[in-house]
Amino acid sequence: YPNPAFSNSQFNIAVVGTTGDEVVVVVVDMLGQEFYAKVAVLSTEKKIIAVDPAGKLTAGVYTVIASSNDKIYKKKIVIQ
Repeated sequence: YPNPAFSNSQFNIAVVGTTGDEVVVVVVDMLGQEFYAKVAVLSTEKKIIAVDPAGKLTAGVYTVIASSNDKIYKKKIVIQ
């Protein structure tokens, strides 16, 4: 959130899981090109991960992929 987001500002990803879980977060465009990646360890059952694309994301639709414990979650985000 927010969705849609703006290309010159950060957006946040809310991750829910078990304390101590390792979560890999990746942002890719519609062609599968990776623009952002981060590994986070959950210090609580819910963690907010701030994604600061630093102007790398132009206007368009991207997919945020989060994976942990052999599970993959995908959500679309629109950048204006």
